Formats: sequence, structure tokens, C-alpha cells
Amino acid sequence: MDYSRLKRSLNPMADFVKEALLEENLMEKYLARPPYQQNDYLGWINRAKRPETLVLC
Repeated sequence: MDYSRLKRSLNPMADFVKEALLEENLMEKYLARPPYQQNDYLGWINRAKRPETLVLC
């Protein structure tokens, strides 16, 4: 894929995302998406709240 035309910064693919895509046989469908969508998906996942960032009252 050619990511050179993206204007936003590139989001890295976390190992757990790669493993999940491979395990669910979805990598081919992911790679069929345009580069900007692949990057956006990774950004959304990277910005999601994680259990360790939640503050319990």
C-alpha cells in the first residue's frame, strides 16, 4: 500500500490487532481497504480507552 499521500500521521498496528485480524481471517479484508481507512481504523483502536486508564470512583 502507498501511504505516502496520507496527510495525517501514521498509526502503528499493535500486535494484538494484527493477531486478531489473522486469527479471524480478516487481514485480507483489512488490506483491501484504502490506506486512509486502514490508518483511521488503527487510530481509533489506539485511542480507545483501556482498562488501565479507567479511573474507578
